[in-house]
Amino acid sequence: MVQPGTAQQSPVTTAGNFGYTLGWLAKIGGCTVAGDPELLVTGVCDPKEAGPGDLVFLVDDRYRESIQASSAGFVLAKETLDGRPCLLT
Repeated sequence: MVQPGTAQQSPVTTAGNFGYTLGWLAKIGGCTVAGDPELLVTGVCDPKEAGPGDLVFLVDDRYRESIQASSAGFVLAKETLDGRPCLLT
């Protein structure tokens, strides 16, 4: 795991979107990537407001349905969820 402040990555800009790659977020968060590590995460959002570039967190199974109904492109969870790219804790 990368310790805070010990590794740097410049944010990526692709097609006008600013963010960090899924792989980089996994590296600094000590997670595993399920999916393409080069995909760009552009935000973190509430599942109801999330879009294709946003990451949402599944911290409790009570919220599984709202995340599955969400347009979020990425999920942080203990297991993969409906085929979306995930950061696995």
